[in-house]
Amino acid sequence: MIMGLFIGWLDLQITEVIVTILALLLCGLLLGLIQPRAAWRWASLIAIGLPMMEFIAIQFSLQTAEPVQFDIRIALVAWVFAMLGSYMGVFIRTLMRSPKNLK
Repeated sequence: MIMGLFIGWLDLQITEVIVTILALLLCGLLLGLIQPRAAWRWASLIAIGLPMMEFIAIQFSLQTAEPVQFDIRIALVAWVFAMLGSYMGVFIRTLMRSPKNLK
């Protein structure tokens, strides 16, 4: 959850979308490596940070790089990238555990 809030804050401070996407992928990958059984939960907790930070920015009139507007499509895209990163971590962990399956 803290990683998701940090990514949400980062998204509000910069204008480049690729930085947010990479952060979602990397955090998902890390958490998927650490705990592969709960990959979808990690992705959901990471992705929920973006709309939460948008809500906080709107409520407290925080200064951001661009005007803040809540859009559910952005939250869904963030969830997809977090899910992709998380399951990449699961896949890598699976490969690391059973290298015999590659032959």
